[in-house]
Amino acid sequence: CCFICFFLVYYGSETGKSFRFATRLASDFGDVGLGPAPLDELPLRVDDLKADDLIIIITSTYGKGHAPTNATNFAKKMQALPVILSHPVNFLVFALGNSAYLN
Repeated sequence: CCFICFFLVYYGSETGKSFRFATRLASDFGDVGLGPAPLDELPLRVDDLKADDLIIIITSTYGKGHAPTNATNFAKKMQALPVILSHPVNFLVFALGNSAYLN
């Protein structure tokens, strides 16, 4: 097929901005994509993912730069996973922030 054959789009959002970006991106992929889905619904078993899948995470900050709730839940689940992977996982993260933050 190709290097990346299937795209899985996930989002972390409190206000809906990341959801809107994820929805548009997922619709552009058509039949070779899945999503968008909340970030905490990402399958945490690497064996459930194929080597040529690409996980796309679109997330934002809110308040004073805090992570969205579903992104925080996802991070906790990831930290509990074993470090050994059966194959590489392709992923990218698109992070939305706010230039008004002081730090």
